[in-house]
Amino acid sequence: MATGGTIGISGAGVALAVGGALLVYAALSDKTPLEALREVASGRITGVPNKTAQLTPPRSGGGGSAETSGPHPEFVEAARDFRGDRYSQTLRNRDGYSDCSSFCAKAMRKAGVKGTHPGGWPRTTITFKSWSEMGVVSRSAAGAGDLAITDADGSTAHMVMMINNDQAIGQQNSRTHVKTGPVDQLMGGKPYKVYRWTGIILGREPTGPTITERPYTQRLT
Repeated sequence: MATGGTIGISGAGVALAVGGALLVYAALSDKTPLEALREVASGRITGVPNKTAQLTPPRSGGGGSAETSGPHPEFVEAARDFRGDRYSQTLRNRDGYSDCSSFCAKAMRKAGVKGTHPGGWPRTTITFKSWSEMGVVSRSAAGAGDLAITDADGSTAHMVMMINNDQAIGQQNSRTHVKTGPVDQLMGGKPYKVYRWTGIILGREPTGPTITERPYTQRLT
């Protein structure tokens, strides 16, 4: 080791080169990588300020950004195109209108999913749950494009589309219309399960954890 507060290139140069430490040194000493390299090569390494480096966290997996982490972020992107829809059950099949189930059906159809409008009409909460291409996943595994659907059917039934494991988007009611927020809040505290579409879009294999159960079948009138 050299005297006078400097470090010889034989030891310091190798140490800094390993694992990109040269770039870390440059960032902490507020120098360009070229300036840092010249210092290392000359053996004149200056002290660095005592500060904490702020690193950008990695993005979540599952085909989307951290905001839309999960198996089908393309469903969420399509759903955002319908954020201006007004709530209506009677006009649910018309442009600019939707209820909770037709909102999700329209988004999935725009993303390329076939079968969202059997007979030309958007699916309902019941027909979403009984669809052969839907399966239930655990709440902890929920992600972008999954559907939270109430256990109850009838007038109290509701559903929204997951944005990630916590947030969701969905058509709510005639007062608030389309809303984004915590899934439990959008579901109004009602018991629900998370359903995942398991089909294929243009050869894209479904991703994510194994389906825990198949949806129930119910005779429809």
